[in-house]
Amino acid sequence: MDRLVCVEIWGVSRLLNDRMSERLREIGVSLGQVPTLLALYDQDGLTQSELSRITEVEQPTMAVNLKRMERDGLILRVPDHYDRRRARVLLTPKARALREQIRAERGEMDAIALEGVHPGDREALDRALMTMSANLAQSGSPRSMQRPTADDSPAAASTRRKRAPHDRVTVRHTAPQGTVQSS
Repeated sequence: MDRLVCVEIWGVSRLLNDRMSERLREIGVSLGQVPTLLALYDQDGLTQSELSRITEVEQPTMAVNLKRMERDGLILRVPDHYDRRRARVLLTPKARALREQIRAERGEMDAIALEGVHPGDREALDRALMTMSANLAQSGSPRSMQRPTADDSPAAASTRRKRAPHDRVTVRHTAPQGTVQSS
């Protein structure tokens, strides 16, 4: 029986999402909140519209996400000083305190997933995934894959590959050269 790469990648992605969700749940964060937190860690005070664009999440979905994050004490919404119709999204001290813990959880998950994988194989995996993402992005899919950066910077989003629709709740970032980190 032939194994399809797309099925294998889907299975690994599902396992990573499940395990990461379990870990994040223990610290009071959902996997779907991580992209928004990462964007706000990079630049606090963004608007809902800016967060939607950076995280590539539809506005209605972002509105629900922000409402839950506000309920969970992770963000505050304050009126924009220049345009009272808009609100700025600010991290609470609770969310700021979780930054390093989220980073550590992501790093540990990366280490678990790649345990026993030779560094050369990690580099080959990274190159293969980049090539696959580029191929799929060029194939005319509605959304392309976004290439992660080591610094978790959503500001670099315009220069990265875009994510596929099924990866909406996953933000993928790379650890040092050759290792792939998923969160």
